[in-house]
Formats: sequence, C-alpha cells, structure tokens
Amino acid sequence: MKKFLTLQNVIFILGFLGSLIIAIIYSSALTWLIFLSSVFGILSSIFATKGKWLTYVFDILSYALYIYICIVNKYYGELILSVVIIVIHICALIEWKKNTVEDVVLVNRIGTKEILISVSIGIVFTVIYGVILFFINSQYPILNAISTVVYLLGNYYAYRRSQLQFLGWILYDVFFIIIWGLTIINGDYGSIIFLIGGISELIYGVIGIFSWSKIEREQRCEKQQNPKVVVSALSNNVNEDANIKTNKFNINKKQNKMSTVAKIGNKNDKEKFSTTTKK
Repeated sequence: MKKFLTLQNVIFILGFLGSLIIAIIYSSALTWLIFLSSVFGILSSIFATKGKWLTYVFDILSYALYIYICIVNKYYGELILSVVIIVIHICALIEWKKNTVEDVVLVNRIGTKEILISVSIGIVFTVIYGVILFFINSQYPILNAISTVVYLLGNYYAYRRSQLQFLGWILYDVFFIIIWGLTIINGDYGSIIFLIGGISELIYGVIGIFSWSKIEREQRCEKQQNPKVVVSALSNNVNEDANIKTNKFNINKKQNKMSTVAKIGNKNDKEKFSTTTKK
C-alpha cells in the first residue's frame, strides 16, 4: 500500500479526480477533450520523471487533442508549438529508445557552451515570434511567445537527455497556468481542468529534477563499478538495429538471386523452344 501511495501517484489521483469533477460539471465535447488531453499530459510527466520513453507516447496523444482545443480558443501560438512539439517528440522517442539501459534512459550532462548558445537563440526567437503573433491577432502574444520558446528549449534538453528539461517544463507550466487562468477569468470554467493539469505537471517538474539527479548518480556509480554493463546494453540496442538492416539486406539479396535464376531459366526455355522450332 505504501508503494502505491507515493507522492507521484497521489498527485495523479487528485489531479484525475479534480479534472473529472470539472468535466462532469461543465460537460461538453470540448471539456471532455480537455480532460483527456490533461490526463495524458499528467501521465507523460510521471513517466518523464522516471526516465521512461513511454512519456513521449502519452505526450503525443495529449498534444494531438490539444491542437484542436487551441484552434477553438484561437491560441495560435500554442497551436504552432503543438505541431512542432509532436515532430520533436517522435525524434526524441527514437533517441531515448536507442539510449536506454534497463528500461531507463541514460542521463546526459551537456556543456555550458551548448546551454549559452541554445538560450541565446531562444531569446532572439522569442522577439521574432512575439511580433508575428501580435500581427496575426493571437491571444496573449507575449505570453505565448515566451512559453513557446521556453517549452522548445525544454524539449531540446529532453532530446539531449539532460535534466535541464525540467527547468524548461517548470517555467513553461508557470506561463501555461497564467494563460489558462486568464481564460477561466473570461468565463471558460471548463478550462479549470488545464489549470489542475498545469499545477500537477509543475509539481512533477520539481520531482523530476531530484529524480533525475538520483538516476544520474546511480548510473555514474554503475558505470564506475561495471562499465561493461552500460556499454553492452547500448551495443545490444545498436546490434538490434544492425540485425534488422542485415536481415532486410539478406532478404533483398535472396529475392534478387531468385529473380536472376528465374530470368536465366526463362532464357534457357526460350532458347530450347527456338531450337525446337527451327528443327
């Protein structure tokens, strides 16, 4: 029972029940879509804190629903972000699966230079994107621009398998809560579900920082004690990909060989037929 009642599970249960109650009270097709998107988002956060690649499966589902919700609310900044994020998540899913040991992603520590370059690009992009959103009459263009860039940085760090991703998630969730808080103030009370989901994911972001620090320490100790285990696990992942490619190559080779034999057989048959005809 104690194992089940962990902080992460308690937050999920409270978030799920709170969102469900709001969905029932303000029941509509859009509200239930918001509910599903929020639940998938919370599940994604749980798996992210544990370093599991399943985080991207749930996040892709969450954003697929979120795209339609953004269209209805005219949040074009969030809409564009969602489309880009789905593409990034597919790439990150592949990257995480390739760098997994015992079902947990290998934590990567990136350098100061890479951080400074990525943040500088982010600042420039915030200004440009904010101006574009202003001219297309998007709701809350400044907030949308900042949240978009912060989230993109978080996703970049997630792709790089760095725990800095959680700083990005925390900052993004703060802006996310503000944006949907303003929506609720304007009378869309069904959006309280997003507020609950945003607060839940904010808490998971804080948990993720400590959780990944622990995972990194354990992996560092494991690498020092048994360096062959990590190398072996990664090489197995690479070998699996190589075996798949080799098998495909061998199948194609056999098919080509059979095709060549068939052509030679057809040619011989034609020659025999032509010889018989001449006689």
